[in-house]
Amino acid sequence: DEALDKIKDKKDKILSTLFMFKVTELLTGENGPVLHRCSLCSKLFVPTNESSHVCAKAPMTIDYHGNVVTAHVTDPDWDVNVYLAQLRRLAISWRDIYWRMWALITECYCCICQQHFPIAQLSHCVYHSMSPITTRRSTNSLTPVYPCCNAEAPAFGSHP
Repeated sequence: DEALDKIKDKKDKILSTLFMFKVTELLTGENGPVLHRCSLCSKLFVPTNESSHVCAKAPMTIDYHGNVVTAHVTDPDWDVNVYLAQLRRLAISWRDIYWRMWALITECYCCICQQHFPIAQLSHCVYHSMSPITTRRSTNSLTPVYPCCNAEAPAFGSHP
């Protein structure tokens, strides 16, 4: 992967093709496509990753340990190949598409919020240094908001 970035291909005779094959290899698993889109929140996720177990728009359920669970639901009409074609129509290079997909699929663990997350969300930690406060939004409804980043706080503590 990093070796491809070191190749100098001024006329782009082979590098784009190599990255295209790397994208195909990255997104193809034994049981079909690795990358899915949630039908509820439209975020891209990998069902086998720990970070895929939280969806802000999913109905809340309680698991066997008493934890609130809000899981992504795979959109059966979404096709990863159509998504890749859309990215190419936006003139995004195969190199950039590869690294974007790699960042969505590869995950890390945050020791502050104790959550798994895809590298693509490296700057979007769910840890909030302050507790939410209730404010009146434009819809005149009271909404809990984190004052540290002005993000809307989820109901019933489904997120850290």
